[in-house]
Amino acid sequence: MSGGAAKARPARICLAFESVAPRGPRTCLSRSEYVLHRISCLATWLLVGLASGIAAPGNADPAPSEEPTQDQCEAAVGQARALALAVPPGDLSRYFAERHLHQALVEAGNGEYDDCLEAATRATEELRERRHALQPGEQLKILQPNEIPMREHGDMSPAAGDRGR
Repeated sequence: MSGGAAKARPARICLAFESVAPRGPRTCLSRSEYVLHRISCLATWLLVGLASGIAAPGNADPAPSEEPTQDQCEAAVGQARALALAVPPGDLSRYFAERHLHQALVEAGNGEYDDCLEAATRATEELRERRHALQPGEQLKILQPNEIPMREHGDMSPAAGDRGR
C-alpha cells in the first residue's frame, strides 16, 4: 500500500458566505455537513412559517361554522321530501332519494346532524339531476326482506353454487 495508491478524499462542497459563516468568508463542507446544513435551513424556515401562522391567527383559515342543528336537519329533510313527492312513485330517482332521506332521519336520530344534512343533500341532488332512470317497459322490483332474488337463468340456491366444484 505504500507505493502510489492514493486515498480517496471525501467530496467537499464549498460555499461562499458573507457574514454568517463561522469559518470565514469561504467555507468548505463535506457532503454530510452540507446535507445537515440544508436540512437545518429548511427546518428553520418551517418553524418560522409555523410561528407566523400561530402568531397571526386572523390570517389563518376561518373557523368552521357552527355545528348543524336539528332544526336545520329537519328543514333540509322537509325540502327534499317535498321534491320527492313531486316525482312519480315508480321513479327510480325517487326510490334512491327516499333511501337517502331514510338515512338522514337515522343520522338525525343519532344526533349526527352534519351527516343528516349530507344525506338530505344527496336526496335533493338525486331528485334534481334524475341520475337513475328506467328504460321504457322496465320496472323496479323491490324485494321484501324475506324474499330471495330469483335469476332468470339458473338456480340461486346455496347448493347450486357448489355443484361445479
